[in-house]
Amino acid sequence: MARLAPAGIRVGSPGRILGLVVLMTPLSGAGIDIYVPSLPSMTEYFHTTPALIQLTITMYLLGYGSAQLAMGAASEILGRRPVVVAGSLIYTATALGVALSPTVPVLLAFRFLQGVALSATGTLNRSILTDTFSGAELAKASNAMTLAWALGPIVAPVLGAWLHERFGWQSCFWFLTAYGLALFVLLLTSLPETIAHRRPLDVAALTRELGSFLKDHVFVAAALVLALMYSYIAVFSMVAPFLVQRVLHYSAGDYGWIGLGMGVAWFAGNSVNRALLGNSRRHQLTVLSAFLLAILAPLSMLVLSLVVPLSLTLIVIPTALLFFSGGLLFPNLFTVAMSRSGSSAGIASAVLGTLFILGTSLVSAVVSRFSPHSVQPLAAMLLGLSVLAAVLYASCVRRAFIALERAAHA
Repeated sequence: MARLAPAGIRVGSPGRILGLVVLMTPLSGAGIDIYVPSLPSMTEYFHTTPALIQLTITMYLLGYGSAQLAMGAASEILGRRPVVVAGSLIYTATALGVALSPTVPVLLAFRFLQGVALSATGTLNRSILTDTFSGAELAKASNAMTLAWALGPIVAPVLGAWLHERFGWQSCFWFLTAYGLALFVLLLTSLPETIAHRRPLDVAALTRELGSFLKDHVFVAAALVLALMYSYIAVFSMVAPFLVQRVLHYSAGDYGWIGLGMGVAWFAGNSVNRALLGNSRRHQLTVLSAFLLAILAPLSMLVLSLVVPLSLTLIVIPTALLFFSGGLLFPNLFTVAMSRSGSSAGIASAVLGTLFILGTSLVSAVVSRFSPHSVQPLAAMLLGLSVLAAVLYASCVRRAFIALERAAHA
């Protein structure tokens, strides 16, 4: 049901609030996927190396991950509305700054600030839903938000490639500027305050809550597995555009369709996972199979790259299978982590987001040190991520997942 009275929300507002949350949600993925087809052209535009342009992804993730806890705490003290509205305005300004950047250092600085601004809308969208809905209505609203999040990586690469081929790489960020400005106006005029009770800053209590989560080895291990699986997207986004466009000589538009296919593969894995939620035994076997697939897919890419020439098929098919497994596994690890939150779901969500986004930014920083012109480093990196994820899951998370499944089935 909708929680209208405690938060002082006007009758009829829940639908509008859900609509605003759905509009906020795709920004996190679109901020990367929309301009990934332009990475090779940006390298030429700035007369720089692929490694420095790849760092635009790292800096964005670093800003996004490092500010989540601060945004969550600020929203508890000041309210959700001012933090989200200010974040959307700053996001708009930084997207404009990226489009107008004259040098790579300025570009990287604006990308970091854009990630910081994103942490307001990208973190508090979940909190706003929890403030506004409960029970079955919260489940429906969360499902709508998840669908919006999944649609970003599907639509953004094709849109970005289309913009790039007609107007240049800056047009991707002009689009984000326009989207951010429209979102800011809508939030400013239509979003009510949703938090029922603001609370004063209590550093000691916040520190205790943070410490309790960081000492929970299941929570931390699940967050690290999430980081490793989310890194599939970051690694592919940083390396594949150069392989497809510079080595195989396909266009940015062609890469856009490949990006769409990867988004569909991730979404398909997520859909299969949802379909199996009612059957505990089959669900557990599917999760184990998905980890096996996540190892075999990049392993096959690596082995085949040693005996056959580089081709689009060699890149796309194993990666699509890997993305399918990631889409299936990701929500399960997220559920296991959040099941450890107790009565501190807001703090748990912020800590979890911080850990797995910062983990992904660290992986992306390492990736920028490798050549983006050979498929073997890509395959080896994806294989290493999958093996580490499987080991962490088997040693630290699997028993908690099985116990959660049994409790849900009972």
